[in-house]
Amino acid sequence: MTDTPMTPDAALARLRQYGESTSTWSTATYNGGTEKALHQIAVSLAGEVERLRALVVDLEARPTVGYAVWCVGQSLGDEAAEHLLDLNPELRSTP
Repeated sequence: MTDTPMTPDAALARLRQYGESTSTWSTATYNGGTEKALHQIAVSLAGEVERLRALVVDLEARPTVGYAVWCVGQSLGDEAAEHLLDLNPELRSTP
């Protein structure tokens, strides 16, 4: 075994391989439940990685507040965009 860190993709591939290879083990194969627990952890972590990656894709697809304010300015004029920011001052510090 090496101490070289894995890339996230390599780690996910290893989690999936471990989850697949241990999914067919019988209960007699498990050593005091340790392998079963590791299998459950691997499957859970792989699922969580997929969920988080999908969330990142979704968040990256959303427009930023700055872009939304720019669109308001383009559609309704700079005065409307300023009014929007006046009504929602927290938007001034949001990207």
